[in-house]
Amino acid sequence: MENNKDLAKNETAAEKPEMETKKDSAKNETAAEKPKMETKKDSVKNETATEKPKVETSEVAAKDETATKQPKTQTNKDLVKIDTDIEKPSVVKENGKEVAVFKLGENKFYAVDNRCPHQGHPLSKGTTNGHILVCSYHNWKFDLRNGACLGKNGKDVPCYEILQKNEETFVNLGSSEEQKETKKANTFEFLKEGIGQKNQAQILSSVKNLLSLKTSVKEITEFAVKIVSKKATWGHNLASFVASVRLAENFTFAGKVETLTLGFMTIAESLVGVQDFNEVEKITPENFEQGKVDFFQACEDDDKTKARQLMLGVLEVEKDTSLLKDFVLEFATQHFYGYSHGLIYTIKAFETLDFIGWEKANLILPSLVTTLLNSSKDENTLYLDETTKLFESAELNLDEIWQKQEAEEKPFFSEEDNYIQILLEGNSKDVFEETLRLLENGVHFELLIDCHSLSAAERMIRFDLENENQLPSHSMLVVTHCLTHIQALRSTYRTTSSNILIRQLFYSAQMINYCKKFDLEENKSDYYKYDVIRRISSSELCNYLDRFYEEKRYVHAMEKVYQIGLENLNPNPFFRKIVSLIGKNSGNPHTLKTTLAIFSEYLALEDYENRYLLICALTKFIFTNQNKRKIFTSAQDVSKYLKLRTTY
Repeated sequence: MENNKDLAKNETAAEKPEMETKKDSAKNETAAEKPKMETKKDSVKNETATEKPKVETSEVAAKDETATKQPKTQTNKDLVKIDTDIEKPSVVKENGKEVAVFKLGENKFYAVDNRCPHQGHPLSKGTTNGHILVCSYHNWKFDLRNGACLGKNGKDVPCYEILQKNEETFVNLGSSEEQKETKKANTFEFLKEGIGQKNQAQILSSVKNLLSLKTSVKEITEFAVKIVSKKATWGHNLASFVASVRLAENFTFAGKVETLTLGFMTIAESLVGVQDFNEVEKITPENFEQGKVDFFQACEDDDKTKARQLMLGVLEVEKDTSLLKDFVLEFATQHFYGYSHGLIYTIKAFETLDFIGWEKANLILPSLVTTLLNSSKDENTLYLDETTKLFESAELNLDEIWQKQEAEEKPFFSEEDNYIQILLEGNSKDVFEETLRLLENGVHFELLIDCHSLSAAERMIRFDLENENQLPSHSMLVVTHCLTHIQALRSTYRTTSSNILIRQLFYSAQMINYCKKFDLEENKSDYYKYDVIRRISSSELCNYLDRFYEEKRYVHAMEKVYQIGLENLNPNPFFRKIVSLIGKNSGNPHTLKTTLAIFSEYLALEDYENRYLLICALTKFIFTNQNKRKIFTSAQDVSKYLKLRTTY
């Protein structure tokens, strides 16, 4: 089985980040690495506009503004004068290049290579509709502002800068760094427009162009944050986009393009109808401690505006990242916000800021405050009410329990199967008492997370998809969030040391146990019959997944997942294929987050023979048809059945 270090070999375009892990981890596991924070180049220069006749260039921002550029380092042979008095496209031939120049409106010029990248037809003979150029040969469409091809598999056409010198207009045929940076800026504007219109082809083309221009994933993430931070609540979109970034780091160029496109599509979908934030003045406290007191009081009073103002003020007076993390984490875990979104969104916000820099915290954390305060709390959530009461009545000494977690020597833990059985079949009190007993005995926190992860995978496999319409509306939400919450809990544990995680562990246990009511009844278990099968390769598996996805044959797909064998499964191509299949359904944000959670948990559980249950659980949720869905009663049945039907 490949370990996480092997994954790095498949990386081509972006480096991975460095993630701090606990030194005393029980299993010496290697956490899946995050993209390394690349430093944004300082090469983008502020261009000054003159009050000369305005000529819109082919390299200006896509928001249809006019601008005039003064050339700096171009040589005379790079600049070719063009005739501005034209009605039809003109062709410039110089330096071995053939460039088509288009005039759109008064003094608006654009220049692109005259040969269509499809089959070389002259683009000067094409037609224009606004900024869109249509090749007259096979109707390939390009955006004149940045050369982007609007077809999913099309190739972009090179475009050239239009600029002015001494009141004359030139096309710049050079390839200066300045021209490259200008094209990058235009492409970001093109991407912004595509997000606003939910245009997947335009988003994909923009992402492909940005990566081709060697734009760092960090810079692309900063752009996404700016889009999201202006909205009154960002809900799933930032968390889902960060999930796409974390998945994309494991793929080659094409996989990165598709995965980041999926992330931007979740932003586009989730921002529909969401209003922009009203600007507020920050309230600057006397010091950090006073700011925390005032902030928590505003949260208890449900004063969202004041809480935002105080968060901005706290960020002004305190710059220590570790203190800020502890403060925000305390806020996010005081209640079990919105089906575990409190911890999920918070850890994604931390990952984002660790990536792009905490100086941008004012763009993310105030929005996080509003998002969580708009969510339900544990005391208002029926399935967590009993756990909350048990937790409060137990009057736990969290410091004492946590001290046992920080001890160098941990007791040997051999009760995984028993604990998993209690999580799946016990009642709320059984689950609470067993979790508490194991913690008080000093069992390593991450080993308990491992048990939760495997239990959640089985719970997903047991879920009654056949009768989903008759279940409570929140049933699917809770089941999928069992795993996303567990992955957030593991990530938080590996980067912080705080006893507030104990409460989250109890909530995790209760979520898994509560979902028992959504299991398929045992007498409805339906088994498919197959011939004995042989071992297959990763590439064969991906081919099978394509076929079975179209036919909605998820049980066949689950069988193939097991058939490949744990020692042969390369998770990269498998999850790359899963991302591609998610994209066919336009990219549900829950599915994207769950996919990342399962990917991360699969890697973390490398010492567990039955970790393939995570893959089976994900396969089921990706592949099932809501009109015809049947499922095994338990993960153990899946394991037993697949082993019987598989030859080695």
